[in-house]
Amino acid sequence: MKINEFIEKVNEVAYAECNHGTIFIYSRKVPVTQMRDWFLCLDPQEQNFHYGYDWESIDLTPGDLFKLVDLIQKFRLTPVNERFPEREFYLVVGRNDYGKEIYLTKIDGPIKIATTLNKDCLSTWNEKELKELENTFPNLAPAIKEMKKEAKDDE
Repeated sequence: MKINEFIEKVNEVAYAECNHGTIFIYSRKVPVTQMRDWFLCLDPQEQNFHYGYDWESIDLTPGDLFKLVDLIQKFRLTPVNERFPEREFYLVVGRNDYGKEIYLTKIDGPIKIATTLNKDCLSTWNEKELKELENTFPNLAPAIKEMKKEAKDDE
């Protein structure tokens, strides 16, 4: 289970947020306008969580608390490297005569591909799609590793 998915599911029974790499869980019943005290915090980078808790701040029903504990257990069983958002990549196939990068892009899914210079038309590729691309175009497989350029939010 990824961090975002875990937080989304926790928010069905309580309130959770990730702040500075730590997940804080608050009681849903405390008004948003008041200062909220978390009753549980966990570090998603740890396989076995180090729990912080303040049980005086909890006001969940026993059923909601049971659901929360179940979600925490499912998240804990997720390997650490699978909890974080999947990395995405651009595929740079080369440069044109002006030194601009030429990208491999998807057209209606990862099987139909084209090249583009237009950054507005770029496609990102996750690891699963890259594996599918390698299986569909086996001759391209050795080059994909060299073509990968991590897609970052600031680009």
